[in-house]
Amino acid sequence: MKKVFLLLAAVTAVLCACQKEAMVKEDMAVLVENAKTIHCSIPEINDAQPAGVASRTALGAEDSGSYPVEWRSGDVIKLYSSDGSEDAEYTTSTDGVDAVFTSPTGVVGADRLGVYPAAKAAGISAGKIMVDMSGLASQTAKDVMADISDNVQYFPMWAKEGATPGQFSFRNIAGCIALQLNDYQGLGLAIKKVKISSASMDILGVASVDPSTGAITLPAKTDKNSITIEYATAVDVNTKYIEKSVECFTIAIPAVTYPDNDLTFEITDNDGRVFTQRVTKALTINPGKVKKMAKLQFTLRYGTENCFIFAPGETKVIDVTPKYTFSSRFAQSTLRTVENTAGGTYAMALTKEVLWEQLPTTNSGAGSVITASSIDGYNLTVTAGAEEGNALIAIKDGGTIVWSFHIWVTDTPGDHLYNISGDTFQMMDRNLGAVMATPSSADEAVYTYGMLYQWGRKDPIPTYSTAYNSRSFAHTTIVRPPVAGTHTLAWTIQNPTTVLTHTSSDKPWLAFDAETSANESLWGAPAGGTLAYPTYKIGNAPKNASAYVKTVYDPCPEGYQIPQAYRYSGIANTTIPKRANYGQALVYDGEHTAFYPLTGSLGSTASTLTVSSFGTRQYMATATPSDYAGKEGGRALCLQTVETTTPTVSSTSYVPMTTSGAARCVKTSSL
Repeated sequence: MKKVFLLLAAVTAVLCACQKEAMVKEDMAVLVENAKTIHCSIPEINDAQPAGVASRTALGAEDSGSYPVEWRSGDVIKLYSSDGSEDAEYTTSTDGVDAVFTSPTGVVGADRLGVYPAAKAAGISAGKIMVDMSGLASQTAKDVMADISDNVQYFPMWAKEGATPGQFSFRNIAGCIALQLNDYQGLGLAIKKVKISSASMDILGVASVDPSTGAITLPAKTDKNSITIEYATAVDVNTKYIEKSVECFTIAIPAVTYPDNDLTFEITDNDGRVFTQRVTKALTINPGKVKKMAKLQFTLRYGTENCFIFAPGETKVIDVTPKYTFSSRFAQSTLRTVENTAGGTYAMALTKEVLWEQLPTTNSGAGSVITASSIDGYNLTVTAGAEEGNALIAIKDGGTIVWSFHIWVTDTPGDHLYNISGDTFQMMDRNLGAVMATPSSADEAVYTYGMLYQWGRKDPIPTYSTAYNSRSFAHTTIVRPPVAGTHTLAWTIQNPTTVLTHTSSDKPWLAFDAETSANESLWGAPAGGTLAYPTYKIGNAPKNASAYVKTVYDPCPEGYQIPQAYRYSGIANTTIPKRANYGQALVYDGEHTAFYPLTGSLGSTASTLTVSSFGTRQYMATATPSDYAGKEGGRALCLQTVETTTPTVSSTSYVPMTTSGAARCVKTSSL
């Protein structure tokens, strides 16, 4: 019986971590003297090989983020004659990138074709190498850098005999796709399972490889179109709340081009919640390389709006269904319902609690604004009282607040048609939380003040005024300063009645670490939308209204959102009438005026709940972030009106993001 010896080289099928896409070494020279006697060199095996590697083929030592595939003793390949009429299995007893394979029978002839592993070789059809890709379903690794060595045995390779008889360079049929997750809220997300599906192809079907070009083709979709990896221990993403930090989940899939909207990720967490994300653009996976996907920034909320307007005595049912988005800008329009593993809506046993109720003129308590409330499944029913005011009602899961909603009891706010240099839009006629638009006397001014807001946060800070020249706080506490790694977005959601101030006015309330600035998109600004010092004037604010979105943290009611700074640039250049009734009437269209009360603010470094500049100044929040003297993330652009000898509107105003000021909403459909 003739024994044929072959010397085979595995192409450096380099798989790397998310941080770097590897280069693939395309050819490996192998010398064979004749079919019976061979002379070859086997590269030294580095002592740093992973211990206990279970695969028959393993990764070699890391080199600049790359790992070469190395043969292991006992590996089996299948060789075919060029027409597929003959085939035989070959086995190696050596380790390394280059290895000697032998067969008791062998296949003779030129242009032979090979497949690894032999068990997945599916023959030759019309000159194409057929390879069963079902082994990819057995992979269990999360990250190539950490633990993919045990999975290399499932990544098939192919080869065509080279110009020198007996020379084969094996190449990958699979590449990797790296899903990057970021838990920016800091909710404690832990991933148990990741599934990737193709809408058009069987990624676990039998692939065909054209040996003349290396082109790989997959069969049309049947029931083998997905790969699921379930992790023995849920992968904690909770530490990945800093904006630039991610957790990688790497999956090997066939190296082909997937068309637009073809691939879908299905991510299941440790609680059985399922989140999906479709790859909307065509994606090419290259053999032996890792394709890093754009970061998915996870955001969870309940319902779609944060503020609801009630008429006195009105009853409404508020949807509090759990929803999520992977939008890096927290866009409300991208929200989807959280599902369970059976494809239905994820079920939770939520409870409710009225956190505070506030009438404009008294430190009011229970029953003053909300007379009744109940929750049934994901329907929160609220009945408003006969008096106008504000309240905050929370929903809880096991005693922890998971979201809260502003109940604003008032007559229906009107809209003013602003005209800023020919750009028209509609703005509410009053501050957010106010129960009156324009006072007829100083005593009525208290009804126009509304609530206060920290930049980027969704929940109001309640105040009341026993007289037109006073303002007091209730139902609120202060934490100063925020603690890095503790006071995350999740913390602010769970503590909506706590104000986060800072010892330094240049620092944000969102405290991750010393190097992290507040996210500029919390209220809808586009990435890169921060106005840099010294061009932070309202008049310099960008006019790209369509680039702004309503976010999950926007405090305005349905149909409205916080305006970008540019919306105030016109009134900033208008002659301002003198103060009356603790406010100023600002011309918004060249003719008509809107009343803006001088509400004062809660200072950015405040350690006690005290309003500053009340009756002489007000800050009207905008969605446009700014920096100050190059200090990132600590400032937000705002409209500032000041009562001086000649009342003015500032066009250069900026405040720390920890300052709490008034807000007014612009009508989204008018933008």
